[in-house]
Amino acid sequence: MKERIEVPYCSGREVPVFDLPRNACDTHFHIFDPVNFPYKPEDVRNQPPATVDCYRMLMRHMGIERCVIVNPSCYGTDNSCTISALRQLGECARAVVVINRDTPMDLLKQWNEYGVRGIRFNLVSGSLDQMEQAMFLSEKVARLGWHTQFFMSPDITVKMEKELQSFPTTIVFDHMGHLPADIGIQHEAYNIMLSLIRTKKAYVKLSGFYINSKQTDLNDMLAIGRSFLNDAPEGLLWGTDWPHHHCWYRHEAMPDDAYMLDGLVQGYDSEKNKTQIFVKNPEVLYSFGK
Repeated sequence: MKERIEVPYCSGREVPVFDLPRNACDTHFHIFDPVNFPYKPEDVRNQPPATVDCYRMLMRHMGIERCVIVNPSCYGTDNSCTISALRQLGECARAVVVINRDTPMDLLKQWNEYGVRGIRFNLVSGSLDQMEQAMFLSEKVARLGWHTQFFMSPDITVKMEKELQSFPTTIVFDHMGHLPADIGIQHEAYNIMLSLIRTKKAYVKLSGFYINSKQTDLNDMLAIGRSFLNDAPEGLLWGTDWPHHHCWYRHEAMPDDAYMLDGLVQGYDSEKNKTQIFVKNPEVLYSFGK
């Protein structure tokens, strides 16, 4: 039963019209707790706390039953806050962490028992050195059956197409591969992502619609999400990106999570595909129910 409550970092109180299926999963959100887990010194954005208790309010408001915490950039390779949140949330939660070459395998195995299922890599420049680092770390976690999530521009996706096709783990593109609002699905990266999905090599997260939107109603980016829904439901994941950190540090209004969900599925009638996107795909990638 969804609850009409005021959730921190959300602009609206109305619950979504769309009813998420049972065991629906939010595959992308962050926990910030600078009181107990200080940010790295060089991060001066000063994101206010967004705790597990606050996120549980969003779960009740939206009808979310499962979730995946992604370690935010303000913590660098310190995953303490994320691991703490993962343990607080329990069996309904999984996590994606950020590691480096020095992260010991014994620690990764321990995190695997807690519910970590992937690593995130920020491919800022798309240099070969960065891709080699990503390859090395991915080969390391492939032994645990984890995936690699990429935060990178669509131009880098095009540049690195060959490397992505031979990657040692499953790939996850966060925030719809950061397709630009003005080009959208006409960008070459869109078909590359579809191809990787169809060869069971990748998933794409339908999340972060406000990050690249040029419209106040976000419809330019929501339309891109609907294109993915129609073209490749077998490789899609949905995420809230709560607490919408991009909006915080850019001093923009917080989005309405219910509005974004309803806008994404507007006119989308396939009950089977809805279950696949919100339940089945996350079950496979994050090993829920096992």
